Amino acid sequence: MLSDIVKDASRSLLVPVPNLDRHSHRQFAKFIERLDQQFARLERDAREELRREHFSPELARVERHLDVRYVGQAYELPVAFTPNFPKRFHSEHEKAYGYAHAGRPIEVVNLRVRLTIPTPKPAPPPGQTGASSNSARAVVKKKPVWFGSRFWMTPLYDRERLGPGARLRGPAVVVEYSSTTVVPPDFILNVDRFSNLVLSPHAR
Repeated sequence: MLSDIVKDASRSLLVPVPNLDRHSHRQFAKFIERLDQQFARLERDAREELRREHFSPELARVERHLDVRYVGQAYELPVAFTPNFPKRFHSEHEKAYGYAHAGRPIEVVNLRVRLTIPTPKPAPPPGQTGASSNSARAVVKKKPVWFGSRFWMTPLYDRERLGPGARLRGPAVVVEYSSTTVVPPDFILNVDRFSNLVLSPHAR
């Protein structure tokens, strides 16, 4: 198994968030405390489910999020649960929609908990031994390809012939059975020791 073990749990709430401009810090602190208690119950239930599924919940990494919206809105934004989540909500709303109303009432719609148990990841195998680090040997043909405002005479490379250590400058196209990788004129492609194609910009 390579994927981490993930358990998601949520609970509908729909409660208004105290506004510090109109409520005391003590009232807001009590509100945060009540949310924390509900998160704790939700997390406890999720851990119990993991235990019933024969996983070790004590190994889980926990993430807590709230679905928050302005009162009257029909859509929510997820924000991490921290004491300053209202400020984070306004910031995320501005990023997502281009505006925010810091004084407008907000409300919590859902609580969400994610428990993640990491699993061991084997090291990827080294690159193919038969592949070459000489990129010139991997050229299949050349053809004009449109980049920007003109055609460039562009080499097409066979992906299987590009071994670890191969390096080529764009423009280029790397072809294989399942995909095509386009290297623009202002990029360099390097093949790392695991045969990953790594693109990085370069100055011409």
